[in-house]
Amino acid sequence: MLAPGDPVPWFFCDSTVNPRFFFPSVADKPIAVFFFGSLSTPVMARVWDDYRAAQARFAERGFRAVGVSVDPRDRQQPRLIDTKRSFVTLWDPEMKISGLFGVARRQDVPGAAAAGGWAYAPAVCLLDENLRVIDWVALADPETHVGRVLARIDAMPRRPAPRLIEQCAPVLQVPNVVDRQLCHQLIEAWENEGNTESGYMERDARGKLVGYIDHSRKRRRDHFLPQESPLYETLSHLALRRVIPVVARAYHYEITRVERFCIACYDGENGGGYFKAHRDFTGPASHRAFAMTINLNTEEYEGGHLVFPEFGPHLYRPETGDAVLFSGYLMHEVQPVTRGRRFALLSFFYGEREAKVREQYVQTHGTGHETLHGTPEYARLKAMAQSG
Repeated sequence: MLAPGDPVPWFFCDSTVNPRFFFPSVADKPIAVFFFGSLSTPVMARVWDDYRAAQARFAERGFRAVGVSVDPRDRQQPRLIDTKRSFVTLWDPEMKISGLFGVARRQDVPGAAAAGGWAYAPAVCLLDENLRVIDWVALADPETHVGRVLARIDAMPRRPAPRLIEQCAPVLQVPNVVDRQLCHQLIEAWENEGNTESGYMERDARGKLVGYIDHSRKRRRDHFLPQESPLYETLSHLALRRVIPVVARAYHYEITRVERFCIACYDGENGGGYFKAHRDFTGPASHRAFAMTINLNTEEYEGGHLVFPEFGPHLYRPETGDAVLFSGYLMHEVQPVTRGRRFALLSFFYGEREAKVREQYVQTHGTGHETLHGTPEYARLKAMAQSG
């Protein structure tokens, strides 16, 4: 089942309004996708009626409600015919959509109703405007189902009021890339598995990158995750699932490689941790197409904002588990942490064109690189990224 934070691949399907309905066309607002399966049972028909009656309440909360049916007999249902435009139903007789979301599975699922060799668990999937999963609400008690869905929506943080944007950096903010438990594990790895003072890289006369320690430019301590570690594998999977598809959609760029995963700590003691303005992509011999920063403990420090000076003095402070991705060309800095310690997961991504640049560097200077090719589910997730 798609988990909170996972993006939904784009798809076309048959529906009550269009035989080739483009699912992202309804992503101008958050969506409650009701996988009711079939209206052949009185219980499910009654729950559907509750949804229809609550449609205005969903609209008041800024949500659009969409249904999914896997039963061909539902095409003759007066409920769905009479409301075909106001309450769009997606036809899913082969269970491709339900299988994509994880509601339908071929193996037995406890508590699910078996249908035609499939196990089907009716539920509601809440999606944000970027078609990322916010949460699931299982059917459980049919009498209270709609109320529980509305209560879950009401528990979400309120969306900010619209405001005039005068200037902003061309960065991509992706919520909920890693959950809080994983954030805590990464901080523990930094604490328990060793960390070293972080330098910065400059090229010498031969073009080789050389590291320097200079507290006038940077003060930070890093722990680099070994490629063979379970945490590295988990982060690779999350990057493939939650980062690559969004970058492909926003920038029409295919990421295939990651340089490393680094857990960084900017300490507020002794003048604070910081990194003065710099660029990660420093010329034709560079390969870092995108940089990613994920805050691991936003609530536990002050200062430490990410700033893009070329695009104004605005401060970027992603929530815990949220990512900021940006081009390696952009100048950026981390302002001093004034209290506590800021932990962040840092990484660089690139594609095959930049990989050739780095391979030339490796042949000359003997530095290796890492790749996302061959990791579990790469082919499926690559297709997901390209589907947009």
